[in-house]
Amino acid sequence: MSAKSWSRGCGDGVIALGWSRIQPSEERGVPVETSDVVVDVGSVPRSPATRALDVLLGAARLWRIRMFDNVLGNSWLADVAINRSKDTLRIIAYHGVPDLDAFDRQIALLLARFVAVDEATVRSWLAGEDELRGPSVWVTFDDGEHSAVVGAAEALARRGIRPTVFVCPGFIDGGGGAGSLPWWSVVADAIDSGRDVRVDGITYSDHRAVTALKRVPDPVRRDVVAGLGVTDALRRRPTVTVDDLRRWIDLGGSIGNHTWDHPCLDRCSEVEQRSQVDRAATWLTDLGLWDSRAFAYPNGDWTATVEAHLRAEGYGSVALFDHRLCRRSSHPTRLSRLRLEAGVDARRTMAVASGLNPMAFHLREALRGRSANSPLAGGPCS
Repeated sequence: MSAKSWSRGCGDGVIALGWSRIQPSEERGVPVETSDVVVDVGSVPRSPATRALDVLLGAARLWRIRMFDNVLGNSWLADVAINRSKDTLRIIAYHGVPDLDAFDRQIALLLARFVAVDEATVRSWLAGEDELRGPSVWVTFDDGEHSAVVGAAEALARRGIRPTVFVCPGFIDGGGGAGSLPWWSVVADAIDSGRDVRVDGITYSDHRAVTALKRVPDPVRRDVVAGLGVTDALRRRPTVTVDDLRRWIDLGGSIGNHTWDHPCLDRCSEVEQRSQVDRAATWLTDLGLWDSRAFAYPNGDWTATVEAHLRAEGYGSVALFDHRLCRRSSHPTRLSRLRLEAGVDARRTMAVASGLNPMAFHLREALRGRSANSPLAGGPCS
């Protein structure tokens, strides 16, 4: 692993000092690397010594994660946790699939412990019209990445999985979709090509710029991204097309709404929040790409405005990003999901899917006085 990839995992614009939480992710709603004492280095020049410290902190963090997962992912402990939570549903939230073979092994592991269900079954279960046939898992993907929609579609179909992908039409090529690049990819491309990104008066030369842009008003984020430009290498990356989405459906998958172009909804005006939902819904309806209305909050950013709008528009399933098991008592517009990286090892997979990793995280949050309904928790929990 390169120094750059280590440093990307070193947190959220901070140097961590002390005992850190476990479970990395840039998405809100998932445990992220933080600590009791932090030093903001957003505006500090990144010297070689500072970068070296980032590498060391990243190595220590990944070691802690592995040790934690080795305990919680123990087969005996995982089996006990699964048996004690038979009446709950695991809704797995994936993004991309970087290694198809590793992902296929992970799916096989999940199917050895859980029954795969689809969105329609989940709706019936929540309504009390159907029962789950044992511990169950619903596989979902956010953002509609090419590696998932195109790369993993056949592998999932061979396993009998009927997954749901939540897409942003602004990133889809064809059918009136904008075919634009995800904004965080544009930022990462700028950083990788040696360009600095200035956000709210602070200059970033690493991938903390993405996190910083999630904290500013939506118009500010758009202006910054628009001024970055795009390299030829990024332009050549494959994009998902409408035909790809139709093939996904033909193979047994379903499609849900993930807003038009993945803003941070809590940084948008109320008018823009509703517009993001409705614009994507109209596109999906006009192209006949969905039979029922499903939605997942981009970036885990729950807002009261969007929830009220989704209820009024009759959405039957709305997914959070709060790293919890989903209970039958959940309201259909507040379905908890588990964040899991595609293709990670068996211990990591079972630590999360068993519910032990989420339970440990939320227990630690409670001990630290953090509310489960805070933005970090991805909005209200079920």
